Amino acid sequence: MRPANILWPAALLFLWQLAVWPGLASDLSLPSPESWALLPPAQYEEIGGHEVVSTVPAREPKGVIFILHGCLQLVTEWGFQSEHCPDCHGMPEEMVTVWKLWRRGYAAVAVGPLNGGGGFHCYATGTDEEEFDVPEVPEMVRTLRQILTDNRWWHLPRYAMGTSRGGAMALIIALHFPLQGVGSMVMGLKPVELLEGSLAPVDAQTGATWAFPPVLLMQAQADQPEVIGVIDRTIPVFTRQGIHVRKLIMQPYPITPAFFAERIRGVSLEVSVRLHARWRSVGLLDEHGSSNASNARALAGAREALFEELEPLGIPDLEEFEDAQGERGLHRVFIELLWAAEAVHEITSQHVDTLLDFFEDTTRHEPRHWLRSRWAEAWAGRGGSHDSASTSDVQDYAAESAAAPDSPQAERSRDAECVRQGPFAEYLKAELDPGAGVKRPSTAELMRGQNERQRVYNALLSVPCQLEQFLLFGLLICLDSFLAVFTVLPVRFARAALAVVRSAVGRAPGRRPRAGGLAADQLFDVLCVLIFGATFGVLRLLPAGAIYFWLKDLTQEFLKLHVVHSAVEIFDKIACAFVVDSLEALSGSCTMFVTGHGSRWAAGRLAMDAAVTLALVIAHGMVLLGQVMTFSVAMNSARGHALVALLIASNFVEIKGTIFKRFDAGKLFTLTCQDVAERFHLALALLFVVVEEMDNAGSGRPNGALLQRCGAIFAAEVAIDVTKHAVVTKFSDVRPGVYRTFLRDVCEKTRGSQSHTAHRVVAFEP
Repeated sequence: MRPANILWPAALLFLWQLAVWPGLASDLSLPSPESWALLPPAQYEEIGGHEVVSTVPAREPKGVIFILHGCLQLVTEWGFQSEHCPDCHGMPEEMVTVWKLWRRGYAAVAVGPLNGGGGFHCYATGTDEEEFDVPEVPEMVRTLRQILTDNRWWHLPRYAMGTSRGGAMALIIALHFPLQGVGSMVMGLKPVELLEGSLAPVDAQTGATWAFPPVLLMQAQADQPEVIGVIDRTIPVFTRQGIHVRKLIMQPYPITPAFFAERIRGVSLEVSVRLHARWRSVGLLDEHGSSNASNARALAGAREALFEELEPLGIPDLEEFEDAQGERGLHRVFIELLWAAEAVHEITSQHVDTLLDFFEDTTRHEPRHWLRSRWAEAWAGRGGSHDSASTSDVQDYAAESAAAPDSPQAERSRDAECVRQGPFAEYLKAELDPGAGVKRPSTAELMRGQNERQRVYNALLSVPCQLEQFLLFGLLICLDSFLAVFTVLPVRFARAALAVVRSAVGRAPGRRPRAGGLAADQLFDVLCVLIFGATFGVLRLLPAGAIYFWLKDLTQEFLKLHVVHSAVEIFDKIACAFVVDSLEALSGSCTMFVTGHGSRWAAGRLAMDAAVTLALVIAHGMVLLGQVMTFSVAMNSARGHALVALLIASNFVEIKGTIFKRFDAGKLFTLTCQDVAERFHLALALLFVVVEEMDNAGSGRPNGALLQRCGAIFAAEVAIDVTKHAVVTKFSDVRPGVYRTFLRDVCEKTRGSQSHTAHRVVAFEP
């Protein structure tokens, strides 16, 4: 193969690897220092005895999110200090939450407890020693109604999210105020008396009823047992009453050196890195960045480090906390961040996008032209009071809801109708003209087929778009890791060789350094380069031409080609699994050899692992060579179109093996990652065929007919993946928003990874 044919694409790919890729893996779900300036100023007001802090997009919001905070939070912590909110002092997790809501186009409206201004207060939900019949709920409903009326937001979707006691209050409000979704963080429905009755929402003033909205319960992994018990008691009650409920277990997440700069406005990356290092030195963070805030001694040392690092800087936002609550306020800022990262009973902004995806995916398809307008008229009022027309409309809707197809009233009505015997002419007239005498369609008729329509459009439109976004990002991760083998790994090998030379030159007389002065990762890099070099040398000795013509003679018949292709594909998966395990074992042996653990057998174990890895890599290389040559034979055959069609048809075995299985989110993520690896593997195989044909023809341009065949195969792979996932999500009742969650999780993990570890995020091995 002529080097000139591949020199220019290799150079472009190398430049792309060094210059473009780092920006693609950035976490778009966290605010940058510049983006804080784009956030609109918070608006403070008092409505009906409740403090309200609102952050509203410049354009009409996509929806309204009512925020109900916990007992140890203030409503003024949900906005930055400004002329419109002079007492605001936004806390980090709260403000990142507000920023994410604003970025997604939602109005964030934090509503405090009744008469709770100026201090920490809990919502009166009837828990502990309180009585449930308190004015908190009706006053809160009146306040929410006033907010929607003043801002003319009745036509927008309305959701509520709460933390701790605020989460319980959000679930209670859904019984008295029409919402399209509720998110409760670290709390279920309290008090217990509510779980013992029927969760049938009703308006006390008008008698209007509606279905209880979908609920996402977010449980911290290390939360208090009593809180976990409340959540676990809530879920079966909701399920039995037909309420759509999901549970999200919030896992601990590491604190990176850039953690504080990403969450606190005014903290630079340099200060964040320095503070991260200090906290690791006092034991508050372990080597992986995990929080250890429950360690009192480490917490005391971290407090001193906090003030030593931050007090001289004069950061305005941090001064707001000190002005509002003194040193306790500044200390609360970082305690909140640490507890949230530790997944204890604390608010976190980590899962806000997941909550919004849940809201958007489960929003009911309401008949907006009638139902929503009646709600707006009845709740907002005309001229300060409900007119008789709007009240009667809502009551009609309540009656229609009561007469749902499965309700007792509907059963009695059908029984009575069956008893009544009418003339045959009236029966025939009713059959021929079902809509005669109907003034307006019922709610059941308006809602008929909406769920089926949603499933169809999810499968045809939403799933393909969101799936391809994830697969495209996964392909970029695979490409980055693949290029790192040819760009970054040689550089690391050169640095390791330089370290050996420096160690040999600067070694004291009579002293022999272990492993030639190499660290464990450097020794592993050296062995990898030697193994890959030896594999390359062995593969060059193989008679490629003889193998090609042998495969060409063997695969003249369709059945033989199918058998060879399937066999090579199976051997590829088996060899890849063994190679991955052997490389992991070799990495562990390098660590043991360098650190001196088990030094008696460390050298022999290292040599044995290196030999086994070399043999497996050579075997896998031969399998891959046979696979790409099978592709080349099929593409360049005189009966190429038929052979390509056979290769495409063989891929439909994937659909047969997956569509009738039920997948949860975890299994679906594994399946999607497998599709990423398969698609990248196919792209490399097709690229090999094209470049080989260019080399054999002595041309610098690819063959047009060959490109068409490659495009047909790749397009078929895309169509198969889309069809497979569309049917799987439909049969498993999985919402398309799960792919957005997958993409966001992969972005967050990739952001903290390097090129030699990023591929593990999508279970790919270069």
